[in-house]
Amino acid sequence: MGLPIITAANTTNANLEFSLGGFSLNSIPPAPNQAILISKTHGITYPSGTNGVAQTFSVVPSTGRFTGSFTLADARKISYQGLIIPSIPTTPAVRDENGNITTNEIPGTGAKGAGYFLMPELLPTVTTSRINSGKAALLPTPLEIITQPTPTEQAVNPGAPVTYSVLVDPSAQGTVTYSWRKNGNTLSSATTASLSLSSVSEANQGTYDCVISNGATTITSAPAILNVNDPVTSVVASRTPSTANVATGTSVTFSVTAQGTPELTYQWRRNTTPISGATNATYTINS
Repeated sequence: MGLPIITAANTTNANLEFSLGGFSLNSIPPAPNQAILISKTHGITYPSGTNGVAQTFSVVPSTGRFTGSFTLADARKISYQGLIIPSIPTTPAVRDENGNITTNEIPGTGAKGAGYFLMPELLPTVTTSRINSGKAALLPTPLEIITQPTPTEQAVNPGAPVTYSVLVDPSAQGTVTYSWRKNGNTLSSATTASLSLSSVSEANQGTYDCVISNGATTITSAPAILNVNDPVTSVVASRTPSTANVATGTSVTFSVTAQGTPELTYQWRRNTTPISGATNATYTINS
């Protein structure tokens, strides 16, 4: 199953979960769902404080087949079996000779076990009872992100630095790896808990997230949207009247047009000194 490395702090690294008709069997006391510890040699340990269910579990390393049983409070003994599905690695994005993405990356999945059980609906024997089927799942203890990338959306000026970070639960098992993505595609050199963009440009604009794995489970952070403002360009200033000299007492209006985002601000100056109140796209000197 590719379970993560077990450390002294880990008491469990897998969960057995059972459901029937879409409902968890935990509603039937004692609850059969159980957290367990599977060692590297595939030995099974039930931690202290277990739920009191008489339960067995075993796995065949060569095939990934797992089997076991649990007994309900009314003495019904339920056998289950299933198969461990290995983790599926990420398929990288495909790029053309110019570096443009032609096929987006396909995310991988963590390992898990899927199986079934049969449960007699009534006692005392299978021969006198309708048989119900249910689902048995063997799931690694999930990773948990306790700090997501922030802010969730921002707009910055070209050249500004931007940093995104994630933090997983400190009790996470095994070696945790990080892989940052932009618009769903992996950034090859971004493999730590933080992503730093030292001087952003329009090319950095997009949606970022982080794929986090410990070898058994894989989770993806919340997305963070980065917008990069357009620099001020196409500046055109004019004067009305436009003649070189104007008569004394004539009103003169200066105007400017420009492009850029976000909404532009203006400040007119005379001999490099800001003019108080002259903060619109036009500035008029009255007669």
